[in-house]
Amino acid sequence: MAERAPQSEPIGERKPLLSNANASARSEPTGSLLRAPIPPPITVARVSDVPGSSLSFRTREEPSASSSVGSTSPKEEAPRQFMILGDYGGNLQSELSEDSLFLPDSSKLKRKAQHMESFDYDFFESRVNQQHEHEQVKEIHMLNLGRWVMTFFIGLGTAGVACFIEKFTELFSSIRLETMERMLVKEQTGHSNFGSAYLVYAGISLGYVAIASYCVAILCPVAGGSGISEIKATLNGIKIHRIVRLKTLFCKALGVLFSVSGGLPVGKEGPMIHSGAIIGAGLSQGKSSSFGLDTSWTKFKGFRNDKEKRDFISSGAAAGVGAAFGAPIGGVLFALEEGASFWHQNLTWRTFFCSMVSAFVLNLWSAFQNQDYGTGGEKWGHLGNQTGTLSFGSFDAENKSYAIWDVPIFLAIGMVGGLLGALFNQANTYLSLFRRATPALSHK
Repeated sequence: MAERAPQSEPIGERKPLLSNANASARSEPTGSLLRAPIPPPITVARVSDVPGSSLSFRTREEPSASSSVGSTSPKEEAPRQFMILGDYGGNLQSELSEDSLFLPDSSKLKRKAQHMESFDYDFFESRVNQQHEHEQVKEIHMLNLGRWVMTFFIGLGTAGVACFIEKFTELFSSIRLETMERMLVKEQTGHSNFGSAYLVYAGISLGYVAIASYCVAILCPVAGGSGISEIKATLNGIKIHRIVRLKTLFCKALGVLFSVSGGLPVGKEGPMIHSGAIIGAGLSQGKSSSFGLDTSWTKFKGFRNDKEKRDFISSGAAAGVGAAFGAPIGGVLFALEEGASFWHQNLTWRTFFCSMVSAFVLNLWSAFQNQDYGTGGEKWGHLGNQTGTLSFGSFDAENKSYAIWDVPIFLAIGMVGGLLGALFNQANTYLSLFRRATPALSHK
């Protein structure tokens, strides 16, 4: 005796998908063999395609499976089954069939849920997964090497954005001030009316501010503000829509550029942190949702997860602080104390390296911009007087700068200091163990 196919449960007040007419299509015993049931064709329709909504009715039928033992009679027509996708409040009994399965359209729900999703920063810590990772020694080494290479390019890209903002801010600010000075000279010589210099100055400033406002109010509203709070939320697992898009970086850079050039009292710390975080997220994933860039050679499979993306965002944020203040250690402390809630020792070194690369490249570029072209450029490579994108005044002094060839000496001094610190910690550990092992000394 063949088993009867289970009836599907009704959804809401709708009738089940399988109708009673399917009983004739169920299998019957033929000798020692059983005839397999043949499912009827399924017609899929959307609510927008239902004739009740004054639109064209389009269906797609899936062919029924054939059986090698037997099949239904050609004259016997299996009943149609309809599956409706979408929300429909009317009665479709007359348009389609009494046996229909109504399913809600999840596309709208998915679009709404994208704004409320969070990042998944947890990896599977099962023994099987840990054993699998330990077996892939070569892949793990290549992935670690790729992390350091990617960290270098994140620091380089953050420094490039800082150089772009610094260069064009100086250019547009000089245009505004020089134009006002020329108008003042014309006023003093009587070639222009009184107050024309002020009007020109205010007009140029208003134009700059209008461009910045258009970037953050029309093109990309999420680029408004400093961006520090949004990056903190991202590092803590909250997914903010379009906060690390390339379009956001473009509008952020232009916004702070024209805001500072227009004379608004805004700083570069927050925008640089946000810009570095965007670069860290974009380069590590190897794609851009804003411009549809996702080619085969940019797919970094090992980095395309929320955990790796979070770590690279931390490195980019630290590089932004390093570029803004010229302080690599300050970038690490920002990412550690204020930004991320997930931290490990390797991330400390990577964020410091990224911040160091960003600050060094920016200082090197600033030294190149400030070289004396009239004397053959012999001042190129002299560092020490640069302060990042934020300037707190001039601290120039003779014989107080250093050259690029002095950097290896600084590295050697840092290595010696690190070895001395490690020696001190190791000696302190041995002394503590010695005191514990000696009762006479431990009770004193």
